[in-house]
Amino acid sequence: MTVLRIDLPTSLAKKAGKAGLLKSDAIEGLLRDELERRRSMGVFFGLAKRTSAKSKPTTENEDQATVQAEIEAYRAGKRATRARRSLK
Repeated sequence: MTVLRIDLPTSLAKKAGKAGLLKSDAIEGLLRDELERRRSMGVFFGLAKRTSAKSKPTTENEDQATVQAEIEAYRAGKRATRARRSLK
């Protein structure tokens, strides 16, 4: 385990404490969610960059399919995160 010390504005710390967000398991969940969100966004923007670099333009249907696939991947990640939390 790693001990983490953070400095927060007093009002934010009070609100977060009342909401239970300063507990170890809550912070762990928040960090895992953010890491997954950033990973998903990196995949999405990486795909968008590769798609835009293609020599032929994509069709609207191809674009929609790509976006839908990324949305489904993101949602699957969220479901997995929720499932891991419910096992604790």
